[in-house]
Amino acid sequence: MRKSLAIAIGLVGATTRAISSCGDFPTLPFGSPETAIAAEYQNANYGYVVRVPKGLIGYRASPSTPDHGLGIVIRSEPRAYLYVDGSYNAAEQPNLQSLGARHAKWLKSAGHVLSVQQSMMRLGSLRALRRVSRYTCSERGGVFVQDEVIALSADREIVYTVALLTTDRHYVADRRRLEQLIRSWHSSPIE
Repeated sequence: MRKSLAIAIGLVGATTRAISSCGDFPTLPFGSPETAIAAEYQNANYGYVVRVPKGLIGYRASPSTPDHGLGIVIRSEPRAYLYVDGSYNAAEQPNLQSLGARHAKWLKSAGHVLSVQQSMMRLGSLRALRRVSRYTCSERGGVFVQDEVIALSADREIVYTVALLTTDRHYVADRRRLEQLIRSWHSSPIE
């Protein structure tokens, strides 16, 4: 359970594993009572604050593992999952376009991409790239949607991600929860 959470909120791990499992991610049951958050979540390690949408519970990593962000299961079947992440820019991507290209490569390796829509927006005060990808997977029928917002800190040292993984059929309803997360996200001091 804790291992699933640690994997779920790592930027690279979440993107790669979530897509490759095509609707079976994260592993259920998810989270634990001691890591549950039902209101505001503040991440002092990576400098951001976000509010968990009303009626949902977010789960951060256990205290013994690095705290990058939180994961939120919207629905268990068909699986719908939100995550918020802050991670060091370990691959030293210079800009949002290169981050988007890297994510596109991961997506292409995991499934058959049907469409990708990209747009620029804001995540708090930061310039951000939004990618909405629709794809299919050989392991499971149906069309899946990954809607992710990616931003770089001003010094390009931290990558922030707010994302939704869901099915095409439920995307419009689930996107409302993602929009709530995006609107509530803002920078805070790093400790």
